[in-house]
Amino acid sequence: MDSYVSKTLPNFYMFGVFDGHGPFGDKVSNLVKMKFEKEVKYEDLNSDESIKNLFNWFQRDVELQTEIDAKISGTTACLVFVTLTEIICVNLGDSKAVLNHNTKIVNLSSLHNVENE
Repeated sequence: MDSYVSKTLPNFYMFGVFDGHGPFGDKVSNLVKMKFEKEVKYEDLNSDESIKNLFNWFQRDVELQTEIDAKISGTTACLVFVTLTEIICVNLGDSKAVLNHNTKIVNLSSLHNVENE
């Protein structure tokens, strides 16, 4: 039920991992992956508010799908953008990103769950 994307664009790299859950989890993770890959831009991550809007946009699109029951299925999402000067990482759910920097592990994100919003 997992899906991922890795894409090189002119000024940055983008990566995403999506871990679907529930009976329609594979459809949800693939739908979010496709939207992320085709429609999300670096500028969509320029503020906390724009990031919240991005995730709400994903959620609304999932809820509009007639073949998916969004009440019982969903996906985690861990998104990373890498430029020459910064790394932006956001996640929703129990997925998490780490970076291996000179053999030292650096957490880029933390788990997001009901205890840790």
